[in-house]
Amino acid sequence: MTNKSLSLLTKSLPIATSLLLLSGCVVHISTANANIQQQQQRSISAAQLQRLDIESEAGSVRVIGSNTATEITVDATIYTVKSDDPYILTLEQKSGKAVLTAKNNQSSGMQIYQGNSPSIDLVVTVPSSFSLDIEDGSGDINLVDITGSVDIDDNSGSISAKQLGSYLTIVIGCWRCTGKAPWQLA
Repeated sequence: MTNKSLSLLTKSLPIATSLLLLSGCVVHISTANANIQQQQQRSISAAQLQRLDIESEAGSVRVIGSNTATEITVDATIYTVKSDDPYILTLEQKSGKAVLTAKNNQSSGMQIYQGNSPSIDLVVTVPSSFSLDIEDGSGDINLVDITGSVDIDDNSGSISAKQLGSYLTIVIGCWRCTGKAPWQLA
């Protein structure tokens, strides 16, 4: 490294550090382990609905299509560090579609855990004909018996599907995969 480069780095470092501190960014390092588990259920009538949007941060997502389902049901297993740690688990009807949100409401900034981090595992049952739009932060996605279109935007975790219907789009980072039945993905 040349003296000029070293001088520029030495001058830039205090500025960058000051900006980071002034931005309100909080770094939380914890030896905690998210081992407190609780169960929650949600349901909503599927009448007049054809689509479910899922917004999930950390945790697995399993969606099961049923030809006899008349409502959307959600069974959630919530893992937290403390029993009173905040989280969001909602299932609502918005603009003619159902919206499921599952997020741990952590304080702002980067969180680092020594053991398991907070997460919400979801098992969702929908009418088979429903279309899905899934935005998933991390965790596995498993889909079974869905005949509607499926759009997945996933940051990490595996994706498995069995007996899907008409159309599938998967976006992982900058990689995009789209295909129509009989599943010739490009």
